[in-house]
Amino acid sequence: MRQNPKLKVFMAGGWYDICVPFFSNENAMNANGVPTDRVAFSYYEAGHMMYLNRAALDKLTDDVRHFVKAAAPGASE
Repeated sequence: MRQNPKLKVFMAGGWYDICVPFFSNENAMNANGVPTDRVAFSYYEAGHMMYLNRAALDKLTDDVRHFVKAAAPGASE
């Protein structure tokens, strides 16, 4: 992200994830000086594999679609 100022990242996590503890994504980004203004964080009412929970999967799908559309060439920045 430091080399490509246009790169945007989507990070998804489950509230009950015991593999990647809640808020560790944000901590890792901040600790390494990654510009979080280009990072979209989204959390889901599920564990590590949030896609196994139907409601979380639906929300994840919507969030990824929104992220991709917003980051597409020609989208407002």
